[in-house]
Amino acid sequence: MSDSEVLVGIDIGTTSVKALAEDGSGVSIARAVRTIDTVSEQEQQAEQDPYDIYRAVQAVVKEVGEVVKASGRTITHIGMSAAMHSLMVIDDAGNPLTPLYTWMDLRAKEVSQALHTTDAGARRYRRTGTPVHAMTPAVKLQWLRTHKPALFAAGHRFVSCKEWLWWRLFGEYVVDESIASATGLMNLSTRQWDEETLTELAIPASSLSRIVSTTYTRHGMDMSGIETSGVSKATAVTIGASDGVLANLALGITESENMVLTMGTSLAVRTGSHKIVSDPIGRPFCYILDDTTYIVGGPSNSGGIVLEWVANHCGHGDQGTLDERLTALFAEAEHVLLDDLYFLPYVAGERAPLWNENAQASFIGLKASDQPAHLFRAAMEGILYNARWIAEQLMVAMDEQPSILVVSGRPFEHAWVQQLTADIFSIPVRVAQADDASTKGAIAMARMAHSATHLQAITRTLIKTAGAHMESRTIVPDDLESRRHALRFAHFQMLVKHLIPSV
Repeated sequence: MSDSEVLVGIDIGTTSVKALAEDGSGVSIARAVRTIDTVSEQEQQAEQDPYDIYRAVQAVVKEVGEVVKASGRTITHIGMSAAMHSLMVIDDAGNPLTPLYTWMDLRAKEVSQALHTTDAGARRYRRTGTPVHAMTPAVKLQWLRTHKPALFAAGHRFVSCKEWLWWRLFGEYVVDESIASATGLMNLSTRQWDEETLTELAIPASSLSRIVSTTYTRHGMDMSGIETSGVSKATAVTIGASDGVLANLALGITESENMVLTMGTSLAVRTGSHKIVSDPIGRPFCYILDDTTYIVGGPSNSGGIVLEWVANHCGHGDQGTLDERLTALFAEAEHVLLDDLYFLPYVAGERAPLWNENAQASFIGLKASDQPAHLFRAAMEGILYNARWIAEQLMVAMDEQPSILVVSGRPFEHAWVQQLTADIFSIPVRVAQADDASTKGAIAMARMAHSATHLQAITRTLIKTAGAHMESRTIVPDDLESRRHALRFAHFQMLVKHLIPSV
């Protein structure tokens, strides 16, 4: 591609919508962000206004497009990323009958808990690659049918946020294989809607969108709200994939040799595979990237939200902003050595490795002499022990040991957390700057579609690019500390199994 051609990635996340513009050489030109409000008035509720998201998409495209236009260029291609597991009910005119239920909406947890341990739940997981959990559209649909039967019956279609936005842009209901594979409704082997699950939910395939590849591309999108922005009817739009899958792509990790640990509010451990991966014990997800590649891993609720909870409730709670409290605690916790203090980090329930929405947090071994720094250090270790547990389940399912763990997220900006991670996982660690990873992954998918380039060639380029954004050094585990943490990790698992019964 020439430098005069501009590609834009759009990431429709849970908390914000982002757009990033790059020239043909991958140099960033413009960036825009709009936040999205979430309604959580009831316990376990997490709803959003789809029109707010649509307006945010228009705003970010217009903002970066005007910068591109001012430079004398036009946007030639757009790629799209979106959060997984969203669901809304719409009528035959495309009007929402419900708000958008996000993955954080867990009101269907009783349905998931009843199904999770059954043979039917296990079979559904093996067919779809999606763990049975209240986050998923399949479980939410079962909850709607039971608790809101009139609304369920009135629904003409059941769609994700990206599907509805695509309909507004192009007037057709399609869903990419990546988003579809995270619904719990798609059969991974056939790459079509799973007939057995649809029968169980009493919904026809006609109420779902047509499944298309992640490189599916259209021209002639609706220009409403972006008429002055450097976008034209000739601009190609590639439907792309889900945010987690595209984050792996942006880091160049689509094979099983390496593993990624990303931590924001939540946390995920992911790797790549060229075959469908299923394990009845750990139940890792298996989501589609392209025709031959899957991203396999485990999502955890226990990420940065745990550290924020400790900062707000257990230390320096009345001193400065949250960022200032976190900064102070990171500095103080570096010099703390824990012996008998453990923290089970489940302040928001848990997905992997427990799959228990009712899991609760606990400090164990707390002493009168413990200070906020001890509690914060215990929380950091608890998060990483939980992440290692996910990684071990993943390695069993993959029957493979990664050679490098790539980490990204704010906690990994601290050298002591980097070393702690290497020691707990007992493998070398590399630190990546993953700002806008999903957005960059959307651009990479657009490049694939634009140039008909194979994923492997794109990945090789991305590995070089990601390498430029990684710290040059590799953090090597300390043998003595790794052995100490192996004992603490085993004790952590024992405490969890004793205090948090399996679903």
